[in-house]
Amino acid sequence: MKIVLVAPEIPHNTGAIGRTCVALNLELILIKPYGFSLSEKTVIRAGTRYWQHVRLSEYENWQSFLEDRQPAQDDLYLFEEHGQQSFYEPVYKDDGYLVFGCESAGLP
Repeated sequence: MKIVLVAPEIPHNTGAIGRTCVALNLELILIKPYGFSLSEKTVIRAGTRYWQHVRLSEYENWQSFLEDRQPAQDDLYLFEEHGQQSFYEPVYKDDGYLVFGCESAGLP
């Protein structure tokens, strides 16, 4: 399973999610633009000593991610604040992508 953050804005959130990815052995995929630099102390601080262990992939935009990874539509689990379905309902695939949009605007 992989975590995808589309245009993340808050470095603390990204760092904390990175730490969770290390703990669960998940890949973290970041899609630009970011609202911060990955070298910012706040990202590293939130990820504590784990940031160097994050399995990190970066993409310039959503389209480049789709072209490179070519995920099947049913492998993408899109999360929104006011989604139609509870996140408890799906049966998640091991090779699925959990996709979260930016904090202020959600998914494009």
